[in-house]
Amino acid sequence: MQTAILFMVAAVGTYARFRNKHSYAWIIGAASAMMILSTSLEAPGQTYYLALSRATEIICGVLAATFMGLVVDLKRWIAGMPSAPTEPTPKARTATMDRADAIRLAMMGGVTIILVPILWSWWHLPSLTQTIVSSLVVLDRDVLSTRLRGVQRILGCLAGGAFGLLTIWLGIDSFFMWSLMLLAGVFLFSRSHHSDSRWSYVGTQGGVAFLLAVITGNGPPGSIMPAINRIAGMLSGVAILLGVSLVFGRTFGYQRTAKTERG
Repeated sequence: MQTAILFMVAAVGTYARFRNKHSYAWIIGAASAMMILSTSLEAPGQTYYLALSRATEIICGVLAATFMGLVVDLKRWIAGMPSAPTEPTPKARTATMDRADAIRLAMMGGVTIILVPILWSWWHLPSLTQTIVSSLVVLDRDVLSTRLRGVQRILGCLAGGAFGLLTIWLGIDSFFMWSLMLLAGVFLFSRSHHSDSRWSYVGTQGGVAFLLAVITGNGPPGSIMPAINRIAGMLSGVAILLGVSLVFGRTFGYQRTAKTERG
């Protein structure tokens, strides 16, 4: 039943992601639901606690980012500079996909998410949650875009994971020094994330992998195994999705030239 619900959440979330102007809300909602469901597969009986924790984490992150945005705007106002633009940049605007193509992608996302827990139960894959989320977020409009996104996520995972493992390997016990390393890593990958390069997604995923590696509790991590398992889960998710995209590309016409129209 949980696997069937995972399929529904992934399919609906993927369809709305490419058909709705609020695509980011749909993908974050689907990812959050799948994180909770997948974790409940590993730890049954913890669903309510996990859902509450996930919602609290998102609220804290949004409030922190909003507060820093207000601080930046205040500094600009004091310095007599114009406020930061509120309209989305051209890079952030998305094109609405044709219904048939969106349905095809929805089925592809649902099939991928079904395969993940099955393979996890057979082969004892590490970090089921990270595997499932990686499978969903890497999915893109066509085969080449998905492969490029997958390659960039792999490179980002390796870069962010390596920097995170280096931080753990240094054996920093001081919360202050660990916080400085955390700040340095986030700053480094954010520079790439906000660049105009077509490889900016490497910075995005590098930052995610770095955070997952160094933040495993309320302070400096005591072991590298949680970081290794999370990074391995992310790489497994990308590998599974790329395999499914190859099958869909040859069987169902999931090709480079997906029809789009501006929303």
